[in-house]
Amino acid sequence: MTINRSSILAILVVLFGSPFVMADDSVTETASVLSLPDSWQAFVPCLKQAAKQYGLPAVLVAAVIDVESGGNPLAIGVNTKTITAPTPKTKEEAVIHAVELWQRGVNFDVGLGQINRQNIKEHRIDLEGLFDPCVNVQWVSYFLYDRFQKYGLKWTAVERYNGVNPEYSWKVYDALQRMRRMREFK
Repeated sequence: MTINRSSILAILVVLFGSPFVMADDSVTETASVLSLPDSWQAFVPCLKQAAKQYGLPAVLVAAVIDVESGGNPLAIGVNTKTITAPTPKTKEEAVIHAVELWQRGVNFDVGLGQINRQNIKEHRIDLEGLFDPCVNVQWVSYFLYDRFQKYGLKWTAVERYNGVNPEYSWKVYDALQRMRRMREFK
């Protein structure tokens, strides 16, 4: 099944409500309008551009990023209980840790959208490049778009971004509710 980008937006409006449609929705409760942390500001333009490129609501991409890394472009997640995930302070440290994990054959995720080792291998993605927030949000948007193509316009597509984890879509839903209140998505 092939779903065009405009139909993704239309169905998401039905599923999640109109804040997806209008970037300039009027806000009746100005006290409830928040702003993303300063650490997000550098990549919000890239996030919006990548989401637009794939016909996705930027607020949905932001919700996934919030769940995956909390907006930390240097995040490395290790998918085994026997290895502690590193917490790099610089891009250089992150790359060193990621390369080490790769060489050891560890299943891990990197960057804002926690792009998994298997996807890196399958799509021949430059590992170092994934620590660039603008590159990472492109891949987040691509993989979300791909999941909507495979699973249709339903929460299963969002769940499958993270594998098979029914709780994941609820985490994204909760993050989506928070993100919808952010000034950057109004």
